[in-house]
Amino acid sequence: MSTSNTFDTEDGTIVTSDLFKKFQDAFDITLQNNPGILPGAPSIIESVQNALFKVHKKSVEKESSMRKQLEKVRSEKETMEKELTKEMGTLAMRRNEMSKELEAAKAEKERVEESLQKQLEGIQAIKTDLELKMNDATAERKSLQNISASSQSHVWNWRLP
Repeated sequence: MSTSNTFDTEDGTIVTSDLFKKFQDAFDITLQNNPGILPGAPSIIESVQNALFKVHKKSVEKESSMRKQLEKVRSEKETMEKELTKEMGTLAMRRNEMSKELEAAKAEKERVEESLQKQLEGIQAIKTDLELKMNDATAERKSLQNISASSQSHVWNWRLP
């Protein structure tokens, strides 16, 4: 049960880490509290310790890798949410602009319809006035024709003695 912070791997590399220190401390405490758990020579204990450390190291590496992937996914999610929020804001602004344009177009349409209605009413009034004047002119013409015909018949009668 070594107390150094180094671990000599099977391929000859030496690992120095807080992880190994924490693992070794936990392993030593476990053996002290449970002396019957691993009976045998220090080489057996060291062999078991090395095997457990390797398993623990792989799980820590896997966890670290998964945490990095999770952080990357969270970062991508945050970026996508920001882009989506921005796009939604842009769409909301465009929708608002289009609503204003639609309201303005409706107001213009009503103004044009009102103007056309007034013009139509004016044209109708002029038409009615012209029809009345035409009727008056036609009646006056007939009256003049009657007077003319009547005066011609008096003129013929006046010449005939």
